[in-house]
Amino acid sequence: MTPDTSKKCNFTDVSIALDTQYNDGVTKICELGLMGVGITKFNPDELISRADFATAFDRAFNKGIIKD
Repeated sequence: MTPDTSKKCNFTDVSIALDTQYNDGVTKICELGLMGVGITKFNPDELISRADFATAFDRAFNKGIIKD
């Protein structure tokens, strides 16, 4: 799957240096439409809720990133 690099994936709480430490994972996961859609803060140090995990998992499954 190819990330949509036209998406605005800038978060006020994730610096370029931090995203680089994550191997650009925050930007990639946003560009793939899995997480960070329509928000301004990514909250990288917070726990993820069951609902957020289920949403990300569902998006990954429906996009074919996760297979049966």
